[in-house]
Amino acid sequence: MRHLFIINTAASGIKGNKNVLIQEIMRYFNAHSHIPFDIHETHWVRDAWIYTRNYVTSTTERVRVHCYGGSGTFFDVINAVAGLAHCEVALYPFGGSNEFLHYFGAQHLPTFESIDMQVKSGTIPIDLLRTGTRYSLSYINAGYEAQVIADGNALHNKFPYIPLMWCFMLSGANNIFRRKYKPLPLKIELDGKRLDSHYTSLYLANTSHYSAELFPAKEAHPNDGRMEIYLTTDMPRRKMTRTMLSYLRGNHLKTENRIHHRQGTNIKITSPEVMCFSYDGEVIYSKEMEIAVAPNALQFVCPNAARPGGTK
Repeated sequence: MRHLFIINTAASGIKGNKNVLIQEIMRYFNAHSHIPFDIHETHWVRDAWIYTRNYVTSTTERVRVHCYGGSGTFFDVINAVAGLAHCEVALYPFGGSNEFLHYFGAQHLPTFESIDMQVKSGTIPIDLLRTGTRYSLSYINAGYEAQVIADGNALHNKFPYIPLMWCFMLSGANNIFRRKYKPLPLKIELDGKRLDSHYTSLYLANTSHYSAELFPAKEAHPNDGRMEIYLTTDMPRRKMTRTMLSYLRGNHLKTENRIHHRQGTNIKITSPEVMCFSYDGEVIYSKEMEIAVAPNALQFVCPNAARPGGTK
């Protein structure tokens, strides 16, 4: 097996530590000289996707791709290797939120930082969310929540000294205060069943967490063959803040029936207006979207100590 390290030097957990991390990788493989490896530092948007895809398709040898970065790096690598039987992915908690790794428990994050554990551990099959040719690891959302992510990322890019989660919280408050969110008459088909109504936000979850503190989809497991779906209806501004805070803490059942929970494998969304969608933090705008669960589409490196009861 070959090991490819993709390093995003702009990621919050790597910025300023690049040389230390690379030296740590070099020391490990100098001590294990029989294991082949390569290191690639990303230089531009989608660099990780293009480089990884070219690397893994140029060989039939098994490749384990190690992601040193945040959700954007994960997104690129996962889209480069999804569905390829000879590829595996190891994620390291060097991003701003590390939402997928928090599913395994914050106490296990140090385990995912260990090169030795990530090289020697086995894999588990993980579902992905697919729309067209794109895949998401943790979530896809639309409407208010997606716009909060888009505005929060823009704020963090402008003021990088503000922690990313604070940027999202400020963005969420701003969207509520300025009433930037609005209900849209969406046409929704979930596994053949119509759910047409006016919604302000949709959250399609493959796993539970946005961050260590925010876990709206506590019912979600990334290997159960389904996605958890949360549909937010319209409400007065004074209720929006309290409702969203309760929902983000995994208490959607306490939102006075303003957030509806469903489960499914395929959902089609059609809007009369262009709306914001976010794939693991990557933002696009569209009037329609079809999202389906891609079962067992990724081989994910998971140290034994970190395997939760929800995984098979």
